[in-house]
Amino acid sequence: MASPTKEAPFQTVVLKHELPDGTSHFDWLLAVDANIEKPLISFRVDERPDMVTESRWIDLDARPDHRPEYLEIEGKLEGDRGVVTRLASGNIFLWKEIPSGWNMMVKWDEGILTEYEILSGEGVLAFRRIFEDQSQEPPPPLPKAGVVGDVPVEGKEQPTGLTRKITAFGKGKKEESEWSRVPNATGTGATHVR
Repeated sequence: MASPTKEAPFQTVVLKHELPDGTSHFDWLLAVDANIEKPLISFRVDERPDMVTESRWIDLDARPDHRPEYLEIEGKLEGDRGVVTRLASGNIFLWKEIPSGWNMMVKWDEGILTEYEILSGEGVLAFRRIFEDQSQEPPPPLPKAGVVGDVPVEGKEQPTGLTRKITAFGKGKKEESEWSRVPNATGTGATHVR
């Protein structure tokens, strides 16, 4: 996945999904390319990511990738799946992999600039908002394990990176002869080989 920039950001939206049974939740969808041609990474969350006002861990539930049309969709869904309302949209202009997940910067359409850390590992998938004007002390401990990624990172005693495989690279599973990533623990000089 190429990285977003201010000139070529990736879109993101927060949707409220009201189900036929009367319950509701928020869907946080993340584009993985500036041209919005690939499936969107999707998380279900109980709180709106754009409205978080303190640095604390909030559970995420990884959902199947969504079609790019979901960045614009609103209204009643086909197949009696409920009603979707778009609550917020923005642009991701920084998205980097960190040892335990991702760090990203989002500029929401209302002009609010936010930084997020998304962590995945040990059966936990959670995010927090990072504030410049608040203490940079680590937030409270991660939530208890409950959500396990679909593709665990193997070959290390303590996994690094995401435990969820990003499936938005066009076709299904890649073979090592097509693409592989040499893990980089230093944070500089990542190497991709063909």
